[in-house]
Amino acid sequence: TPGLLLPKQARYQLRNTRLKNRVLLYSIAWENSRGDCCEKRRYCGMIRREILKNEMRLNAVRMRRKKNRGPRMERCAAVWEKDPYAVRGRWRERFREDCPLYLELGCGKGRFTVETAAACPDALFVAVERVPDALLLAMERAVERGLDNVVFVCDDAARLEEMFAPGEVDRMYINFCDPWPSKKHAKRRLTFEKFLLSYRNILSEGGAIEFKTDNRPLFDFSLTQFVRAGYRLTQVTNDLHRERPDVIMTDYEARFAAEGVKINRCVAEKLPAVPEPEGEPPKLSLLDYLPEELDHIPYGMEDIIAQNQTRIIGRTDAMTIRAAAPEDARALAEVEAACFPPAEAATAEEIAARLAVYPDRFWLLLDGEKLVGFVDGMASDDPHLRDEMYADAALHRPEGDWQMIFGVNTLPGYRRQGCAGRLLRRAVADTRAEGRKGLVLTCKEEMIHYYERFGFVNEGLSDSVHGGAEWYEMRLTF
Repeated sequence: TPGLLLPKQARYQLRNTRLKNRVLLYSIAWENSRGDCCEKRRYCGMIRREILKNEMRLNAVRMRRKKNRGPRMERCAAVWEKDPYAVRGRWRERFREDCPLYLELGCGKGRFTVETAAACPDALFVAVERVPDALLLAMERAVERGLDNVVFVCDDAARLEEMFAPGEVDRMYINFCDPWPSKKHAKRRLTFEKFLLSYRNILSEGGAIEFKTDNRPLFDFSLTQFVRAGYRLTQVTNDLHRERPDVIMTDYEARFAAEGVKINRCVAEKLPAVPEPEGEPPKLSLLDYLPEELDHIPYGMEDIIAQNQTRIIGRTDAMTIRAAAPEDARALAEVEAACFPPAEAATAEEIAARLAVYPDRFWLLLDGEKLVGFVDGMASDDPHLRDEMYADAALHRPEGDWQMIFGVNTLPGYRRQGCAGRLLRRAVADTRAEGRKGLVLTCKEEMIHYYERFGFVNEGLSDSVHGGAEWYEMRLTF
């Protein structure tokens, strides 16, 4: 919490203290300290607003022990598998040998599980939940609906390979899992690379994982993990309900939707092999994935965000953006080489040639005197970004209708801090002010969702074969 901090021992004890009691204790600590009366009132008011505003939601999702839990679970024996290890490789015997098998991790109270099983009567659903009280409600929902194609397991997702044989699962669902936002707890996330590699062992060839969350930092982190673990990303969206308003929701999702919170979703398809890792390993703290504009504080990240306000806010405010000059060529080439593989990066000679023709088409972001990122590209009357434009600066047309974006470059140490977004917004604003029709760029499939945040529309595969890669053309039209 920003402002006054209690002694470390007291803060540790407060972790399990009811929220309204935390407010009281912080208020007492402030009253016992020295300070202006107005500051005291302002501080205590801030504590109440920031903590109590989430108390109702947190209390709503806190699971209490259910009365008569044991007998009630026994009454649901038809949909409860007590020993999942004994049926490893034989799950389909419970339903039909040739049916697809779908697995959900962390089914909670079972709304998504039950409604999806009812919508797909020919598939067998296995739902794993480690909280018995939540599992009880899910099983009672399934029994009430009379479903015979759903099975529930009370166990930990870390032991999936002991429950399922290789290739036994056709599809997996991970919905609104715990974010574990700190770096030291990253390995507990269900979308951590280690977990995703273990899922590959139980997924069939061509199997896929559907992942949904309201937590944008967790979602962006997970996208990096899917790629590293050998999955191909499809159907990536940051506003699921706008694109698919009829989607089946979880209990969490329904609550978030009612609050206007955007839901992120992707489908990760299992590739035949795990690729060799490229570049630096992704950062593990979810603070490094916070977007510049956060529409809400994701559930489970309230404390870590409050404790790191100075890190989150204002990091790029002191940075400056300017156009390029010929003497920037060397620094630009170094940043380019740090951001792209050699086959895709512009050479120092190509950058120097661009600077000689259109230095005003470069947007440079500087932290003091250090160049930390840049965006560049020629203007053209051609509505498509073509490979020859990268090497031939003479194709630039100063009054061209379209601003091409050759690259959005940020040094690795400055990524996930809003630098690229600030550069892009400046390039978009300047292009709009110049009266052009819009901007065009090409990107790889895993970056489509990022540029869509700025208004770019995916127009499908580009004709570009730049660097031997597959590129998608995206356009922002004013």
